Amino acid sequence: MSTPRDLAPVAPVTGLRRAAGTVLECLVVLAVVALLLEGMSRIVHLNKRPAIPAVSDPDGALRMPAGFDATIQLAGREPFALCTDAQGLRVADCSAATLAAETDVLVVGDSQALGWGFDFGKTFGALVAAELPGRRVGSARLMAAAATDVESLQSWASDYRHHREGGQAAAPLLNIVSLNLGNDLDEMFFSRSSVSIPRFRAAREWLAVHSTVMADFTIAKNALFNAEWQSPPGANPVLFALDDAERATLASAAAAAVERLARALPPARETVVLLLPNDYQVQPGEFDKYRRFYPQAAQFESWQRRIPQAVARLDALESAIATELQARGFRVAVPHEALKAVDPLTLFDRGSHHYSPLGQRILARSILEALHAGHGKLS
Repeated sequence: MSTPRDLAPVAPVTGLRRAAGTVLECLVVLAVVALLLEGMSRIVHLNKRPAIPAVSDPDGALRMPAGFDATIQLAGREPFALCTDAQGLRVADCSAATLAAETDVLVVGDSQALGWGFDFGKTFGALVAAELPGRRVGSARLMAAAATDVESLQSWASDYRHHREGGQAAAPLLNIVSLNLGNDLDEMFFSRSSVSIPRFRAAREWLAVHSTVMADFTIAKNALFNAEWQSPPGANPVLFALDDAERATLASAAAAAVERLARALPPARETVVLLLPNDYQVQPGEFDKYRRFYPQAAQFESWQRRIPQAVARLDALESAIATELQARGFRVAVPHEALKAVDPLTLFDRGSHHYSPLGQRILARSILEALHAGHGKLS
């Protein structure tokens, strides 16, 4: 016959089992709900991704995820294919032949260089590659991601060079380093002090790369809390945070950062630096399209009044950076005047400063002109 002493341990063990069973049931329910939400999101988006993902290195610098292959459809845009190789560089497609091909043209830059919102073949990197004798669009690779600059890209460039040297890959014919005056100067000056590594970074980035519903959540969060922006949309606050001498120092710092980035890359036969003007720098009226991103009209009008002064200061910075880069031995492509000769409505996205496919063609032509100036073509 059982005694109370014999039965005493049974109650806590049974309680633990019940608690474990309840936790397991909750996890199963959460997993099923997550799968249902993911399935519904993919059905709504017709299995297209609504955003371009990114991952970060241990220091918080962004880059594209490796081995990514999806169709992207950004709001108001046509769908386009986005494929990256084992190092996160955008390539023409994910076929075995393209992934194994030698890199003739290596482009380094931010979302402008990535080709924000359109197919690989319309990017200035692919267009330049197609013009080289005996080359093809697929011989270009784009080391580019949103919210990067010539400083934050240096770790990615170093990793890529180390990878290539380990595999004894042939050097590229041409490296193109893109300096985006619409973003890079502000990011170099302001962003380094605000970089933070989020909690559960690995899990968040895995979801950003693989989950459509996570992209929906991020887009919704950004839309709901857009009033909390830290930098005025479309403007360049760095132009007003510094005096004349400090802006001259910024120009020298930008040229030095470009040189460091170029040295971190696999050495190429030629290197061209592309200076991308901001949209309002090409046509001041382009700033008007950012009105809807400002929570209050007074905020927008405050920056709108400064546009003429901003154009003059950005032009001066562009000229100073180009002069210093040339003194450092770089070929510099400055497409500013060629862009001003074209209707800006056909050059830029209507909700951002991103160049259209027409703008990308003008950028490619400027690069080729800088490359060919004074000597024959690469072969």
